[in-house]
Amino acid sequence: MIYFAIFSLFVVRERRHFWSSRPSWTLPGVLLLDGGIAAALATFGIPGMKPIPFQITLIVIAYSFTFSLFINDLVKYLLVGRLRIRW
Repeated sequence: MIYFAIFSLFVVRERRHFWSSRPSWTLPGVLLLDGGIAAALATFGIPGMKPIPFQITLIVIAYSFTFSLFINDLVKYLLVGRLRIRW
């Protein structure tokens, strides 16, 4: 769930497509650090949490990357475009 939240931050910061403007270096830096910590915790585990294989972690990251940055961005772009016409 953390990867969906991380990638969604890139989507919601721009009314057009997420690649329309570049964020400051701080946002990707902090989100990369946050994602790295989450990947390490998931892969190596902590007391009370069983670790998962690194391949599964990569699959989860790729899945959330694809759906957050492309599917959600497309839906957002279409909905914002429709709302702009009505307003």
